[in-house]
Amino acid sequence: MARQVFIERLRKDPIERLDYTFPWGGFLAPIDDHIVDAEMLIEGDPQLQVWLSQFSEFDATVGISGGTLGAKPAVSCVITTSAGRVFKRSIQVAIIKR
Repeated sequence: MARQVFIERLRKDPIERLDYTFPWGGFLAPIDDHIVDAEMLIEGDPQLQVWLSQFSEFDATVGISGGTLGAKPAVSCVITTSAGRVFKRSIQVAIIKR
């Protein structure tokens, strides 16, 4: 199995409701492409939930809440572009007590 590579690592308390924007513009604009669909996935902690999922031409934003203390789940953004390309990027969220 391939090792997961994260574009960023975040920390959050279980009571916090945070949002994170996956920036795709620097990658998509040079190839004259844009986002037409985005799906947010959480792996590794069933207590971490998506409360917001939205996208624009070059960005996709996820809002997350909850989480289990000590867990380090992956939050992934899978986009589909106007040219039919599919890309996935992930962040790791360490659930900590603040």
